[in-house]
Amino acid sequence: MSARAVCLVSSAAAALGAAAPVPARAQRAATTARSHCTRPADTTYASYLALDPPSARASTVTAWVCIATPTSGGTIGSYHGEVAWDSTAARALDARQLAPGAQATNINGRGVARFAGAFTRGFAGGELLRLRFRRLKSDRPVRLVLRWNDITFSDARAALRNDSLAPPRPDVVAAQSATTCRPSEVKLFTLAPDTFALSSGDRSAVMVRGCGFAAVNTVEVGPATLRGVRASKDGTELLFVVPQTLDATGEVPPMTMPRGNVTVRVVTAAGASNTLTLVLK
Repeated sequence: MSARAVCLVSSAAAALGAAAPVPARAQRAATTARSHCTRPADTTYASYLALDPPSARASTVTAWVCIATPTSGGTIGSYHGEVAWDSTAARALDARQLAPGAQATNINGRGVARFAGAFTRGFAGGELLRLRFRRLKSDRPVRLVLRWNDITFSDARAALRNDSLAPPRPDVVAAQSATTCRPSEVKLFTLAPDTFALSSGDRSAVMVRGCGFAAVNTVEVGPATLRGVRASKDGTELLFVVPQTLDATGEVPPMTMPRGNVTVRVVTAAGASNTLTLVLK
């Protein structure tokens, strides 16, 4: 695993909370698929949420984050992802990472469980995380969304396909993050980080992942418009720095960037993307 991957996961683990080291002997244990992650391997890496079947205990839902590695072989080196849900419809009871390695997990009260980890010998697929929920409203299905902020593979050219729930349940809605675009479509998938501390004077960049970006783009961050923002050659990533102040207009002096939730949108000659929320503190 590259030094970059280690740094990424170390930073993610620090943001989530104290990582729980696992003894070296446990890390050397084989990491094979277990009973809940039974989807057969394909030609690419894939992630999905496996569910326990409906039962008399309809008030609880258990979900497993599963990774399927390609039939040609390969392992996961590090990861940083999250599962989101409507906190008015369900409450998380607990979250437990099941694969060996250095890990960190954090559940907040706004319906997001963030998890990160790294493996010294790689993760060959199977159950990565288990989440248990209690349904709060019997007439509303639990909507789960699995997202990845970063994930590395033993093959640097590999990509991840984010699939639907397996098996389906009438009281749980599949809402996986889409990872494909139609021709000429501009779409945003994730922001990393999605919370930014303006008050600290941090000038770090925010990574936008999506598809359909042009070589040069306009990024709208709340009331600010950033022009000439370059994207990766494949049009799937771009970086921008959150401005501390807004440009002066006419005789009005520069204003401080407002705190709170702001929307982020990317505009190209082909059109405008969907919006994602960035929290400014």
